[in-house]
Amino acid sequence: MQIINMLILLATAFIAFVSVTEAASCSNPSQYKGQKVCDRTGGECGQCVSFVKVCTGDRRATSQWSRGRKVHGADIPFGTAIATFPKGRYFGHAAIYIGQDDNGIQVWDQWVGHNVTTRTIRWNGGGRISNNGNSFFATGTNQIKRPGLAGGAKKRTTGSRPELTEEQKTEIREAFDLFDADGSGTIDVKELKVTMRALGFEPKKEEIKKMISDIQKENAGTIDFNDFLQLMSQKMAEKDSKEEILKAFRLFDDDNTGKISFKNLKRVAKELGENLTDEELQEMINEADRDGDDEINEQEFLRIMKKTSLY
Repeated sequence: MQIINMLILLATAFIAFVSVTEAASCSNPSQYKGQKVCDRTGGECGQCVSFVKVCTGDRRATSQWSRGRKVHGADIPFGTAIATFPKGRYFGHAAIYIGQDDNGIQVWDQWVGHNVTTRTIRWNGGGRISNNGNSFFATGTNQIKRPGLAGGAKKRTTGSRPELTEEQKTEIREAFDLFDADGSGTIDVKELKVTMRALGFEPKKEEIKKMISDIQKENAGTIDFNDFLQLMSQKMAEKDSKEEILKAFRLFDDDNTGKISFKNLKRVAKELGENLTDEELQEMINEADRDGDDEINEQEFLRIMKKTSLY
């Protein structure tokens, strides 16, 4: 596998793990950072972690775990971070839920020799899930906001409108109405830039031209609300994705230098249980580093993550 892909996989796996451990509800969740999700090897789940779903293929340990609910399509959103815990050793690893079928649920995994695999955790006779009868399974209460970790997923395009909150829809409507002075339900294309500024965006001239070209119809010169909503939905989704990627960057940069160093990368690999050599870690730095300072800054990290369907 290419070194650059290993870096991407390391980043997405780390985000997934943090998503699980961020579900902590106690005053000192840091003791559960990295792989230590449950408090001891006795099978009892720690008070610092809460789960949407926990189940087991080992009946002898069932009473020690919350049974949770059955898994259905609506129970686990696409892109949710999950964790599996090998029997007798509750230092699990994270994976990403991507779907389900009659055989079980599918997760996107990258833990076997650094190869991306789609793994099935099978249903058992009771309609629950287990991992070959020898592992525990749980989903973190925090949901990863970026679906599409499963390679085959595609980036959003202007043809499919991302879901917005009611608050976001209201903001878009208010900005549009502000420049629809005559109440005609349209705004002049010349006002698109200033309308977007009202929503906190600073589009470049070429970007404005492309957006107008993409939505322009026979009634040239104006933009109706539906077209404007489509454009802003896409822009807000892109903004959210960028913010999430930068959040991941800050998780690597635990010493707040503004860059990911070899030391940062090695720490993350260790916390994830990845057996990477110093040479492999240095190669990751070299592949991403564009300015030759032997570290990865925000822009370099964004450039790498843009190669995925997350952005």
